[in-house]
Amino acid sequence: MLCDPMGWRRRAGARCGVILLTSLAAVGISRAAPPAKPKPATTRPATQPFRRYESTRVVRQMYQALKTGDIAAAKRLIADSPQPVPDLDRRLARLARDYADPQLDFAVLDARETGDAAAAIIGLSQKTGAKSFRSEEWYLVRQAGHWKLLGNFGDYDLPGYGFDKAQLDRYQQLESWVEKRTPELRKELTGCDC
Repeated sequence: MLCDPMGWRRRAGARCGVILLTSLAAVGISRAAPPAKPKPATTRPATQPFRRYESTRVVRQMYQALKTGDIAAAKRLIADSPQPVPDLDRRLARLARDYADPQLDFAVLDARETGDAAAAIIGLSQKTGAKSFRSEEWYLVRQAGHWKLLGNFGDYDLPGYGFDKAQLDRYQQLESWVEKRTPELRKELTGCDC
């Protein structure tokens, strides 16, 4: 018989039944398996300040300018002060040499802004995977609506800056926060309570 419509339907129905049973069995097996537990997200504190503070964007720009050796761009990120900061050019050139190291990992670990003063805690480490912790604090000031780094990043009380007592008090509050926060960051990043 060349034309057997009923036989064809029976064979197709049998094939469909096998496919349907196989599909149902696979669904049943997948439902029986326990759901995979989601892996906990591991985020470094360094990723948070960039969303919270505009000042950290400027810190990152300074690092990029120094890493690429663009001293002119780095100077544009330095705050104006009544008196020039001594040895600024030499300091920026030294930092540019240090940050040119391709094995250097730079991160803003945390930051805080208070009025027109800000502090960022930066972390420096080698990309070797070793758990080490070297941090510095960089201070910023808002001038004409834009954040700028102080000429000597880690020192806010140079007389040449011309800050009044209220501004120095804000920086002292930030310095106290840095002193408290740094050991916490060390423990978070290295597991060491030292």
